[in-house]
Amino acid sequence: KNPETRCRRSSLTESMVGRLLANLIIMGGGVVAKAFVEAYKQGMINAQRTGAATQTARKAVQKMMTRQEAQQILGVKEHDSINDMMQRYARLAEANDPGKGGSPYLRAKIDQAKEAVIKSS
Repeated sequence: KNPETRCRRSSLTESMVGRLLANLIIMGGGVVAKAFVEAYKQGMINAQRTGAATQTARKAVQKMMTRQEAQQILGVKEHDSINDMMQRYARLAEANDPGKGGSPYLRAKIDQAKEAVIKSS
């Protein structure tokens, strides 16, 4: 046989193996990425069920809030009654309930705003 033909076949086979290996790496990376995303989603669902996300969010916002900050969060004015502020709190708390897909961080801030308003009254 001709040595050039053998050389061409060898390089053709090497390039096919190289492409096959590259495709396997890319496909494997996609599978791993998909599995990571699914695991992250499941972890977030489990954290919401156990309240871990809410507890973590509460710890993140534990510093004392001023009445002015609380009013800004609740969207009320200085002259609004406590009843008006509590109604606004109830609407915001419901809209940001982590059990219904709301943000644990925002809910913690809203709860903290309510506490600050009550303490400063």
